[in-house]
Amino acid sequence: MEELRIGLRLFEGYDLLLVGIGLGLLLTAFGKPLLDRLNLNTTFVYLALGLLAGPLLLDLAPGDPLDAMPVLERLAELGVIISLMVIGIRIGRPLSWNAWRSTARLILLVMPLTIAAVALSGHLLLGLALGPALLLGAVLAPTDPILAGPLEEHELADEAEHRFGLSSESGLNDGFAFPFVYLGLYLTWNAGQWQEWILFWAIRDLFYAIALALPAGLVLGRLTGRLYLQLLPRSGKRWRHFTPLGLLLATYGLVEALGGYGFLAAFTAGLGFRQVMARDWDRLELFADFTESIDELVKVSVLVALGALLRWDDFAALGWPLLVFALLLILVIRPTLTLLATASGAFNHSDRLYWAWFGLRGIGSIYYLGYAINHGLDDDLARTLFVATAAVILVSSILHGLSVRPYQRRHQE
Repeated sequence: MEELRIGLRLFEGYDLLLVGIGLGLLLTAFGKPLLDRLNLNTTFVYLALGLLAGPLLLDLAPGDPLDAMPVLERLAELGVIISLMVIGIRIGRPLSWNAWRSTARLILLVMPLTIAAVALSGHLLLGLALGPALLLGAVLAPTDPILAGPLEEHELADEAEHRFGLSSESGLNDGFAFPFVYLGLYLTWNAGQWQEWILFWAIRDLFYAIALALPAGLVLGRLTGRLYLQLLPRSGKRWRHFTPLGLLLATYGLVEALGGYGFLAAFTAGLGFRQVMARDWDRLELFADFTESIDELVKVSVLVALGALLRWDDFAALGWPLLVFALLLILVIRPTLTLLATASGAFNHSDRLYWAWFGLRGIGSIYYLGYAINHGLDDDLARTLFVATAAVILVSSILHGLSVRPYQRRHQE
């Protein structure tokens, strides 16, 4: 009887998840004017729906969040892959250092400094050792390509610098964070014998995986575009969008199988695909809209599930230092480091403020967290990292979510 009761309880939780996903999609489809008036975006709504059913409020959704991490990891991974492709498709700048100089500052300066600052904060406020603290820094440093969607809604021809900087940063830093995720894991598992693995980490995880992914994704993305144009006359109308989507997903899988970072390949594949498809602009826009719809479905699924899994006891266990940690990242670390890193280079001041404030954290962090937890962290450490990551995502969704619409209205975007 006890097993039957647990089974029914879990089934009820699954039903509630589907209800939350359905309501979230309905609000997205029909409630946008109301959400705009209330200064809310879909990220905030999806999390709120999950929280409503979860232990924080009605306690209708059962389950230990750690048990759900394998599923959340894969859902988040799929969402990030598709989102990175779309971001690449929406960027039309030439591949030159000058055209991407804002991206270089945000990736090469802001991201590693953020990892270090978050790691230090995690050590001082949450009591984490060096390895777990560095791992948490790598999990939370990347800006999120999915939750930044409302900030990046624009036509394919739009090359505004502020949107380009944030889009290209979120397109690249999910891949560039991976070496530091590995470094944090190695230090957590075997910090005392770092001399035995540090060279392997530098060659394979830091250099090889990046050097393979960037050009491989670009080449395969261009090949995908050319093949799509050749197959287009023979593909049925119902399936024509699945042809490039399938090929681009295969690009991710192939690069991962070869030991590269599939996230980087997904982004550069989007860039290469756009370069070829620019000759068929209308079809490129239709494909971008199609993939964004799939991305929204993954987004609502992950965020409703995340909200439903959060528990008061887990937050209370870390106490007030957890809130300080989350606010420190959102209000101090990201803005300060971004403004300092872009102080030189003749960047527009309003662009710098935009990059400094809208550094959203979200589904990319959930993927990295799930990856780390599912690769051998003990339960106590895994729970601490989960709660810290969830707290940052909640704070980000509230502060950034409530400021997106006012910013857009003020700037008439």
